[in-house]
Amino acid sequence: MIFKNAELFNIEEVHELKEEGVYALSRIPERVRAELNDKAKRAAYFGCGTEIRFNIEDEFVKLVLKRAPKEGAVLDTGIVEIYFGSFQASWEYSPRILTTEAITEIIIKKPKHIKILERLTEERGLPFDPNLVRVILPYDWKNYLIDIEGNCAPPRAEQVPNQRYLAYGSSITHGSSTVGPNASYAMRTAELLEADLINLGFAGGAYMEAAMADYIAARSDWDFATLEMGINVIEQWSVEQFADIIDYFISKIALANKDKWIFCMDLFTCYLDFENSDKIIKFREIVKEKVAKQKLPKLVHLSGTDLLKSVTGLTIDLTHPSALGMEEIARKLSYEISRYSRNFNHSIKSGSKRAYEND
Repeated sequence: MIFKNAELFNIEEVHELKEEGVYALSRIPERVRAELNDKAKRAAYFGCGTEIRFNIEDEFVKLVLKRAPKEGAVLDTGIVEIYFGSFQASWEYSPRILTTEAITEIIIKKPKHIKILERLTEERGLPFDPNLVRVILPYDWKNYLIDIEGNCAPPRAEQVPNQRYLAYGSSITHGSSTVGPNASYAMRTAELLEADLINLGFAGGAYMEAAMADYIAARSDWDFATLEMGINVIEQWSVEQFADIIDYFISKIALANKDKWIFCMDLFTCYLDFENSDKIIKFREIVKEKVAKQKLPKLVHLSGTDLLKSVTGLTIDLTHPSALGMEEIARKLSYEISRYSRNFNHSIKSGSKRAYEND
């Protein structure tokens, strides 16, 4: 979406809140959001995988941002990371903090060494043009955009990766407990595969609704996808209900996109594994069986316990991956995606040798 001559990446709708003088940013259309569970409706406004992207056409561009008022256990602050193409901005720019108490103004100028950055990008085949500023918003709560000031231009097609990776899932896909918005397994997987990320993680709200399946199936702007399923519903749904819901979810997306690689991930290692739960075993078997049932060559089941093995890859809630765990998942997931796409001569880029490293 283009807004004030900048791109709001991974944003589908902008809602003006006139009384507050701000714009709320939603990752999905309202017609889809209205059909989801309450947690997903709320999380649709969270900033995971959202970026403000632009080229600086004059001396500087100023962003005016604010974190939405706090509710419940939400933190008062969130982290903004700034990149120039594939390069992280240095200390004077990044990270920056958004707060619920006051507006934050971020003034961004062209880097001193832009010519060298351009040369390095060309020589190393990096996926993003360093002239493209990427302001990655806090993942964990609603962010308000107040203004974009200065002369800027939106991204050009050649400035961004030519592959897009869509990631659907829970708060784990969303990025909960990461050290910054660029550290989720989904974002790191995209980086390792030199792809752009469409993050459709919904903290607490990955209920695999039919409306979400229909929405993902109909989108034409992604090249490969991962579907993380189970953790948000395992305590409240029966095995039979889970089987029934994901049957439509998987089949609708896969049958509408037979030409695209889709990787279905069951539950990552979590507290239920240490309680010797039979239910989590059954949930994982269901995902595997549903994928096999479709008999589609580009629909793949991946084991969550294979992707996350390390116990210190979990935070103390034994559900959300730690920084170490997010990186472990990203390394292994990018390896698996690359391995399958090579075997079938698909065009997903491997990025670099790092994408093939398996821990």
